[in-house]
Amino acid sequence: MADAYGHSTVADAVAFAARCGARRLVLTHHAPARTDDALDVLAKEVEVARQGDVLTP
Repeated sequence: MADAYGHSTVADAVAFAARCGARRLVLTHHAPARTDDALDVLAKEVEVARQGDVLTP
């Protein structure tokens, strides 16, 4: 579904960050149908920003 809207999947973002040598990847946008529980599961694998977070390098 992400491709249909010109977005990347989580796997795409992780792969791109790895190819670029990124030291950190923080996901700031997700599919609207993804539940809080699903985000909690995802956050075990990658860093997920939440409303009100302050990101520092």
